[in-house]
Amino acid sequence: MAVRMGFKDDGPIMGGHDSLAKRLCQVSPYAGRIEPLIGVIPEIMERNDQLRPLWTAWRQNATPDVTPRQYFTRSEIKVLCDFVQYLYFASDAFARSARIGR
Repeated sequence: MAVRMGFKDDGPIMGGHDSLAKRLCQVSPYAGRIEPLIGVIPEIMERNDQLRPLWTAWRQNATPDVTPRQYFTRSEIKVLCDFVQYLYFASDAFARSARIGR
């Protein structure tokens, strides 16, 4: 059974937080596979005790010339990579690919 990650009123326009979330997810090789979920990532991170401090720090301190790998420690990068990987494997896209054997 696939986990639905969508929320009502998700819009197609990428706002400031979506852009920050997209940059943050680039730490993971799964980043391109979770692109449809970018809009919900800030809310998920805000609701999670382990991810909230990372999202808050990134949201408050990110600049265009600093990458997440430059900003966060190795252990924080690991947490972020694990989060992005989880999102992919919990996504409808993964469930569909598993059903068709890709």
